[in-house]
Amino acid sequence: MNNFYTHLRIDIEKRIGFKIVSTTDAMLLLKILQENNIENISLSTLRRFWNLIPMRKANNATLDVLARFLDYKSFLDYVKQKNNYEKWLVDAEIQKLKFKETISADEFKFLSLMIATSESNHIFVSLFEHAFHHEKWDYIVALFDDNNITLLKKDDPINHFQTNTAYLIFIFLYSIPKTNFISKIDKLLVNKNFRDNVIYIYIDVMGLNKRYGAILTEIQKLSLTNEERLFLNLINGLKLCLNKANKIPEITYLNLDELHTFPDVLIGRYYGYQMLYAEQENCKETEEIVWSKFLSLIKTETHIRQYFHEFIHALLLIKKIENLNYLLENYFEYIIDKLHLHSYLDLFIYNLIDVMVCYKNNDLKRANHIFNNLDSNTTKYSPSYTDYYVIFYAITGYHLATQLEEKNVFKLRYIEYAKITKFTLFDLEFLETYFD
Repeated sequence: MNNFYTHLRIDIEKRIGFKIVSTTDAMLLLKILQENNIENISLSTLRRFWNLIPMRKANNATLDVLARFLDYKSFLDYVKQKNNYEKWLVDAEIQKLKFKETISADEFKFLSLMIATSESNHIFVSLFEHAFHHEKWDYIVALFDDNNITLLKKDDPINHFQTNTAYLIFIFLYSIPKTNFISKIDKLLVNKNFRDNVIYIYIDVMGLNKRYGAILTEIQKLSLTNEERLFLNLINGLKLCLNKANKIPEITYLNLDELHTFPDVLIGRYYGYQMLYAEQENCKETEEIVWSKFLSLIKTETHIRQYFHEFIHALLLIKKIENLNYLLENYFEYIIDKLHLHSYLDLFIYNLIDVMVCYKNNDLKRANHIFNNLDSNTTKYSPSYTDYYVIFYAITGYHLATQLEEKNVFKLRYIEYAKITKFTLFDLEFLETYFD
């Protein structure tokens, strides 16, 4: 609030045409106030407010009097109007940044502060979009440097500014004309910071046969780190699985010490893929080894939600209900707590798994109760994997339904989402035999 005291002093000095730097100046101001029928303020109060004598916190009556001199209803009205003006000035400064070729260190400090205080991603995304359209690739490199935009730093396993920004940028990338997309996307992808903060954050499973898949194909042409290469190999292997390839490739990371330094979500994805491969090879022994290894890596510092996410996805694909039940019974409270809860999607997934387990165990009363309280629209709150898990929701609903008409509703919903993904794995056989 002290900042607005300064604004108030400056605005009054602008109104009277001189600065208050002495007692004589304060006496002149007092006379002007009296001439404007503002009499309930003393010379000592004015001297204190302008720091000519030791200042105490200004009382509300003094602040209201001075604000009314500037034609505001009260000091609170002054602050409100000033805030609106300050916001307009910030908007103007950010608009100016769009047209610069480079942004200075001080401007980046200002930008980071504005993004943080606004709690909005749109400032950052609007700068990116403008730079993209005008092909200012060096500008974009600087924009995605976490030394410039500190909110991009990965202090926690889940960085909401990062995830939300990635989602908004993908909405933009998916909306531009195909020719524009093809001609410009490679300029973005050579920027590793862009890959780390966007491509590897928003994992668009629904788009593997579309633009997201095309993006990953382009990235493979670049010089990549071991972590990136593993990520791409696993995602491409998953794509083959979802497209019902005759055989998915074996992906074995020989340097386990390095593997276990990677993010929890990538480690979980790696062991999830090993489960897919073991299922393909029909090797129960390998499956048990992978399962045991996965569980053995759970430690107190493991971010359970991240570690489980891709692994659970693999278990759903290969219909391992017993394994899912084990994770649900032993780790549900660790995932769905105030520290680890990432989105409504987590609750949706684990409650859906609970329904699947109950159905498999023939506990239909509990299965129907939980299922009827599920809101499949909650997936809209999670940018990544949006709609994908609705496929498994439709499968479960189809098997729970006892009336033909209700079964057909879930069947049509399943077919609709299968068409959107273009994944051949999700055919009628997958639907009808899921719980067999």
